[in-house]
Amino acid sequence: MAVVQQIAEKILAERASPQFLTRSLLDIAAAMLAGGATSEAAKLRAHLVDDAWSASVPDRVALAVATTRLSEVDDIHLTSCTTPGSIVVPVALIAGAQLGASPEVMSRAIAAGYRIIMRLGRAVDGPRILYRGVWPTYLLAPVGAAVTASVLFGGNGADVAKAMALGLNQISGGAGGHVAGLGPRWWLVGQAAAAGVRAARAIADGFAADVSLLDGDWLQRVHGLAFDRDVALSDADVDMGALSLKPICAAKQTIAAVDGFRQFLAEGVDPTAIESVRIGVPKDYVAMIGSGGGVASRMGRMTSVAYQCALAAYEPALLTDVERVDRSQDPRIAALMTKISVEHDSALDAVFPRRWPARVHLRAGATARTIEVVEALGDPGRPLENEAFQRKFMALAAPIAGKEGAERLFAAGERALSDAAALRGFQAGILTHRPL
Repeated sequence: MAVVQQIAEKILAERASPQFLTRSLLDIAAAMLAGGATSEAAKLRAHLVDDAWSASVPDRVALAVATTRLSEVDDIHLTSCTTPGSIVVPVALIAGAQLGASPEVMSRAIAAGYRIIMRLGRAVDGPRILYRGVWPTYLLAPVGAAVTASVLFGGNGADVAKAMALGLNQISGGAGGHVAGLGPRWWLVGQAAAAGVRAARAIADGFAADVSLLDGDWLQRVHGLAFDRDVALSDADVDMGALSLKPICAAKQTIAAVDGFRQFLAEGVDPTAIESVRIGVPKDYVAMIGSGGGVASRMGRMTSVAYQCALAAYEPALLTDVERVDRSQDPRIAALMTKISVEHDSALDAVFPRRWPARVHLRAGATARTIEVVEALGDPGRPLENEAFQRKFMALAAPIAGKEGAERLFAAGERALSDAAALRGFQAGILTHRPL
């Protein structure tokens, strides 16, 4: 049996915990709402669905995936360095609503989509290839979307394997660097997911696909990517309990450091008394979060750990602001940022990529202390408790749907994967508040 077929059998046979599926559905739906309300999303919407010639299900999927991913509050699977929810849940919500999928089919589709992205992301060593210019989520978006949609179309194991293969035919992991202006990054990942949905539709309509793609060295020859088939077929670390949920809007690489810094603030450290903050991290992301490119762009404001820590000190409510307004000219924030540096801490290299840690060294007057954060808030070892999880949902959804509307959405989402009426209400609520 071909490797693609073996993987298809595995991801269809595996069942995910209803609790984790529901959490993922709610968490990503909130990211869809918040990301869809940004100024960047408005430009994507005008391009993708507000034109008379662009309004198909794949176009709507492209917009939903793009705006969910740009939110930077979506979930992340650390050992594959992928954000599977940003691909899978928008596909399930939009295509599932179009097809009238039942809660049981929706659950199977979401679980299969997550699992294929996590498995393949680990098999191509996502955490390492990221730093050589391959974006693992973009790479695997066509495959994750194809598998999710194939299950929604009612595909059996053979259909899902072919959809996976046709999705593989459309991969391209190189999104290029961040550019000024209306950059293509989010547009690209949305189009990749739309291509996966079209692949699943093609298989459902009788097209064939080469399911032997992963049996040899195709990924290496065509895309320069080593593929570990044993890892792809392993059951280790592909459960949805391995996901990390972000408590704030920021690149995941910054979150352990922000967590440690906020612990200092909670202990009563006066930000104005801080003399220096040295943040040690694994070598892989020193340059990324050190923000050598500055914070003039929205992306820079999400990847700069100095900016996150300064917000935590002086504008903590903005840590969940998905628009990511620029506060870098605030004298207090600008001054504190100059005191924060990022360095390689070799002792943390062994922990990565199972965890994305940080060691925060703070000096303030007579105080010189260090806090090490290996499990950041939201990681598998420190999950968001129910109250914190609901607070995150409300912080993201209430500005768009209103407090009562967000509460109704949360209540419907809690039942959506077990009750057909609740699912329809949840889909309608999410998609109504995002004009897709």
